[in-house]
Amino acid sequence: MHELREIDGSPLAEALYAEVADTVAALPARPRLAALIPEEDPVGALHGEQLSWDGVELGIDVVLRVLPVDAPAVDLAVLLDELSADPEVHGVSVAEGFLAAEGLRERIDPGKDVEGVNPLSIGRLAHGLPAFSPVAPVAVMELLRHAEIPLVGARVVLVGKGISLALQLRAAEATVTVVRGDAPALPEITAAADVLVSAVGQGGLITAKHVKQGATVVSVGLDHSGESHGGEFGGLLPGAVGDAEAKDVAEVAGAFIGSLTVGALMPTLVLRHVAQAAMVQLKQE
Repeated sequence: MHELREIDGSPLAEALYAEVADTVAALPARPRLAALIPEEDPVGALHGEQLSWDGVELGIDVVLRVLPVDAPAVDLAVLLDELSADPEVHGVSVAEGFLAAEGLRERIDPGKDVEGVNPLSIGRLAHGLPAFSPVAPVAVMELLRHAEIPLVGARVVLVGKGISLALQLRAAEATVTVVRGDAPALPEITAAADVLVSAVGQGGLITAKHVKQGATVVSVGLDHSGESHGGEFGGLLPGAVGDAEAKDVAEVAGAFIGSLTVGALMPTLVLRHVAQAAMVQLKQE
């Protein structure tokens, strides 16, 4: 009988946590992260709380700035300029919802852009220059390496947006295809993949017909549609193999990395970027 291998990220999380602790311990001063969190956003609040908890344990100061969801762009611009110029701030994390206005992403100093939202960061990554990537793609890459999933020469299909992840997969010598979730020929495209990454945040999109026998399936992002897709790949509870769609995929896929596993690594990876940024900035002082 075919058995799905669900990738457990716990050992990797522990190793990353220890790595960050060692980096921070070697620094001459405590790193500081400034995180901008929108009011009444449960996902943002949880992310901020996790950063704060981990920061205390790791010796990183985490300053949460909770702002109205409709904060004026001009006020955000002033604040981002201040944080980018503040020598006591080594990393800046900004909720995606605050960055809709044109030009705000560019206000974050690339050296402090620990979540890789400044277009300059992506551009530097594309040219092989030092920069911080968004942490979700980093988590995916770390998990694939941890699970010893072969990437050299592998055909990877990425469903949805994911420039940074595509760049990192190509750097790992994989052949990468990026496709929209509403592409008419989606099943034919994805069924050819050795590694299939769903990054659309839409539960129920990936079913057994989309997956090649023995392929690795990776789910990134949460389903915020408000609809119920129990155990779906690409949704809120992607690891709950047991409901119809997930069970069908499990009978085909060889390995699975769920959204919650990816998400669990992200606070630690943000703080790893803060520690790395502090190392560079403190050496320059």
